[in-house]
Amino acid sequence: MNHEYPLSIQFYIKNFQNKIYMKNRTILYQDESGDLGLKGSEYFIISMLIINSEEKGLKLKKIFKKMRKYKFKKELKIHKEIKSNKSSRELKIFLLKKLVELNIKSYSIVLNKKKYENIMILKNKSNIEIYLKLMIKLLRKLI
Repeated sequence: MNHEYPLSIQFYIKNFQNKIYMKNRTILYQDESGDLGLKGSEYFIISMLIINSEEKGLKLKKIFKKMRKYKFKKELKIHKEIKSNKSSRELKIFLLKKLVELNIKSYSIVLNKKKYENIMILKNKSNIEIYLKLMIKLLRKLI
């Protein structure tokens, strides 16, 4: 594996549910959309939500709990995970407003797989190499 990009921040994985705790106890929720294959999705996207206090994390947890129990009970009963492409416009707007109220930051990186230079990368690098390079580029935005 190519290690040309050193990690500039020290982080460790607390569990395997896409939750990364950084040294200052900031919580990063990470998720991806699309795939790294040459066929399939047109884009590969990695996104992160940044929660910079335990208090905000607990508030966000309560919001999700209330959404499941009351406001969007019917819609979220079917799906364990909230998927944008399967969620109503009302749910997406409600959730985005709550994230803004809590001043939760989000960052994303988008790989357009149809661009020539990206096609060459996809052909010549392993998925893990591509994924790690994208993650490092995204994490550098946080520094």
